[in-house]
Amino acid sequence: AAPHALAVAPQHGDVRVARRLPAVQRGGLVQVFDPFGFLADFDEQLIASRIWTDTRQIDEQLTRLTAHMETVLQKYLRNEFATIHEYNAQAGEVAEPFQVLVAANFPTNFSEAAARKLVSIATSGPRCGVYTLIMVDRKQKMPTNFDLNDLAAGAVHLDWVSASEHGTVGAEREFDEI
Repeated sequence: AAPHALAVAPQHGDVRVARRLPAVQRGGLVQVFDPFGFLADFDEQLIASRIWTDTRQIDEQLTRLTAHMETVLQKYLRNEFATIHEYNAQAGEVAEPFQVLVAANFPTNFSEAAARKLVSIATSGPRCGVYTLIMVDRKQKMPTNFDLNDLAAGAVHLDWVSASEHGTVGAEREFDEI
């Protein structure tokens, strides 16, 4: 079975070097994040020790990230700064870290509430320095009352098209923007 994952990685300033990469993934499989394992050799704080797999855990992590966004809005941006980028330009050494949330094979193990939180993070997060990378498994049933277009709005889309689907022979792959 294909791996399923959610990861959150804080990053610093314009350099955008990930400091931690906690992950969520179904069934305890870690293949999606195996390529990132070498980063711990560089700095142990780049990779967190946990991959989140359970529906409840995924919801908790999304709640934590949503609370972080609320803190950024209330504590750092207020009415003074439009984005965390502007705040960080003034903050210097106390700049607020950026974060990247990665979800593999969405919507596997995402509840309806977690899917709504993911949409909120994807749409409002960039202002707060929270970015998303979401891999959607279109073979999976979407959560009740969830519209994938809400998640896709304003996003950059890459669609994996296999050679057999594209009518070509061999192992060639193409990305089509949707």
